[in-house]
Amino acid sequence: MTATAPRGPALIGRKVRIWWPHDREWFTGTVGAFDGRLHEITYDDGSLWDEDLETPGERKWELVGGGELFDRVATRGALSEGSAALIMAELCDALGYL
Repeated sequence: MTATAPRGPALIGRKVRIWWPHDREWFTGTVGAFDGRLHEITYDDGSLWDEDLETPGERKWELVGGGELFDRVATRGALSEGSAALIMAELCDALGYL
């Protein structure tokens, strides 16, 4: 995670990749929810896991693409993170990126 990466509910709808040390591999997924402590990740293989992306050193993770554009959509017009996520998902789908 970078120092400027969004946190908490701001990650909902964002694509992330998470390092799994036992597998020695990065796995990519989308953040679907945040309960105040854990993020629900739907991995690209369809599996669903609750991950601690908030506690420093708990999980190594990174945002995958779209960060700057997503942030501009979220802040322009004072959209909520959830609304921005839906807009970005629809835009990416329309452009064939999903």
